Amino acid sequence: MRTSRSSAPTILIVLFTVFTVSSALDLSIISYDRTTYADKTARRSDKEVRTIYEEWLVKNGKLHTTLDQKEKRFQIFKDNLKFIDDHNAENRTYKVGLNRFADLNNDEYRSKYLTTKINPQRMMAKPSADGICDQYKQNARAVTIDGYERVPAYDELALKKAVANQPVSVAIEAYGREFQLYESGIFTGTCGTFIDHGVAAVGYGTENGTDYWIVKNSWGEKWGEAGYVRMERNIAEDTAGKCGIAILSFYPIKRGQNLSNPVNPLGIYM
Repeated sequence: MRTSRSSAPTILIVLFTVFTVSSALDLSIISYDRTTYADKTARRSDKEVRTIYEEWLVKNGKLHTTLDQKEKRFQIFKDNLKFIDDHNAENRTYKVGLNRFADLNNDEYRSKYLTTKINPQRMMAKPSADGICDQYKQNARAVTIDGYERVPAYDELALKKAVANQPVSVAIEAYGREFQLYESGIFTGTCGTFIDHGVAAVGYGTENGTDYWIVKNSWGEKWGEAGYVRMERNIAEDTAGKCGIAILSFYPIKRGQNLSNPVNPLGIYM
């Protein structure tokens, strides 16, 4: 069948119209999705955020001495809550939440809780129940060790073998905002290998095809999964491991028996 010259422009116009409409539909879908996503993070009123903040203060036992200080912390909290809403609106393997660090900006968190120098002996120190090392326990000798053995660096398989026998002290990079506000799930967030925090790898597992480390932190039960974080394991082409977990790791060595605990004049023991 032949098409006349007069009908050809009409066909082109129809095709162009169909293409334009279909493109508009595609763009409208994208625009709708973005609007919906924005609504998820912008729907909270200031009143709602303040109510959430007051509940968080009570839950975490926080008190402010001045209104200015309280308002400053609220603004940081509000910004962190928006970050949390943005993050959790997407389909990820882990969630962030209003943990004990929710009123700190990232610089404050890094300055107070992270370090720039990792000491193997301090990595193996046992924190108190609230996640803070107790200076009054330094004389208590409930357990002594003869030394420590370093796990081969950049080798997650060697680390796995060590963790299968006992908890292993490891160092990680923990300065990211996602790690600061981590709440649950397998941490697959962005981080590098500038190790700045000592933790303990205590186990490993697999969930929905993703391998992970079970890591005990020293920040108490109001952070992460009751004080723990599950971190991605066996990352392809990354021998340093997630957040550098395979770079620096040690486990204690004990050959003889422990001596009895000497008398502590303060009566405080590990």
